Amino acid sequence: MSSLLILTLLACGGGPPSEVPDKTNQITAEVVPDLVTIGSVDLPWLMWLTVLQLGTEEWRDCPRVTVRDDGGITVAANDCVDSTGVQWFGTATLTVDAQNDRQVVSLQDFGANDSVGGWTAKGQVAVETTANGFLTDTDVVVTSLANDESFVLWADVEAAYATYDDVVYADRADGRIGVEGWGTAELTARTVPVSLLYGCGVASPYAGRMTFESKNESVVTFGEGNAPAAPPPPADTGDTGGSEDTGPEDTAAEDTSAEDTGTDSVPPVSDGENECEVCREASIDETALGTCLDLTRTLSWPFPSPF
Repeated sequence: MSSLLILTLLACGGGPPSEVPDKTNQITAEVVPDLVTIGSVDLPWLMWLTVLQLGTEEWRDCPRVTVRDDGGITVAANDCVDSTGVQWFGTATLTVDAQNDRQVVSLQDFGANDSVGGWTAKGQVAVETTANGFLTDTDVVVTSLANDESFVLWADVEAAYATYDDVVYADRADGRIGVEGWGTAELTARTVPVSLLYGCGVASPYAGRMTFESKNESVVTFGEGNAPAAPPPPADTGDTGGSEDTGPEDTAAEDTSAEDTGTDSVPPVSDGENECEVCREASIDETALGTCLDLTRTLSWPFPSPF
C-alpha cells in the first residue's frame, strides 16, 4: 500500500460503525466508564506496541509473525492460542516510512483475549516520531471481550505526546469517540501520562484530566487532580506555523529554552511492579459522582509473564 493511499485513508475517516449511533446523547454515570476506556490516551500505544512486541519475540509460533526487510511487520493469528493461554485473532500489518519517522499499523479484526480484558480492533493507528515525542492519529473500532461479552467502542482521535521526568504523557488528545447503543462524544484530554507504559494498565494514569461533551458534559480527573510539580514542556504538534491555543487545561510551558525531551526509541512496557492504585474522579454537569470510578470494561496488554 502506498504512503499516499495510507494518508488518504487516514484523512477520510469512515465515522462510527453501525453499532454506535452517530448522534449525541445524554452522558450518565453508567456510560462514563466506557467513555474513559475508549478515550484513554493509552489506546494507540496498546495497538502499536502489541504489534511491535510480537515482532521482537522470535520464539513464537502463535500468532505467525513476519518481520520484513524494510522493518515492517505482518501478523497473522487465525484464532490460535499461545503457550500462555492467550487467544489471538485476525491480522495486523505495520508499515514503516523511515524518511518521515512514521509508522502505520493496519488492523483487521486483530487482537487477543486473555480472559480479563480481551479485545479486537479494526482500523488504523499512525505514529510519527517528533523532536519532542510522538504524534498519533487513531481511527479504530474496538470490540471489548471483557466480562464474557462483545461490546463495540470507537475512537477517531489525534494526540501529541512528550516526555517529562522520564514519563511519557499526552500533552493533548482531541477527537470523537463512541459507545455501542449509546452514541458519540467529543473528547479532550490534557497532561495525561500513558499508564500502560508503567505497569498500570490502560486508562489508569496518576494524573491528568479528560472531558467528554455530548448533550451534556462529564469531566474525569485522575489521582485526585495530581499534576507535575512544574509545567512540562509542550509536545511537538508538527505545526511550524505557530502554536494553537489548546485551552485552559493545557499546561504546556511557553519557555522555548526547555530541554528537548524527545525519546530516541520506543519506551518499553513495564512489568507492572509500580503502585497503580488510582482514583478516577468523575463529574457530570459539574456534579461529582462522589466515588472513585471503576471501569466497566478493561483492555489488557496481552503479554502475561509466565514466571
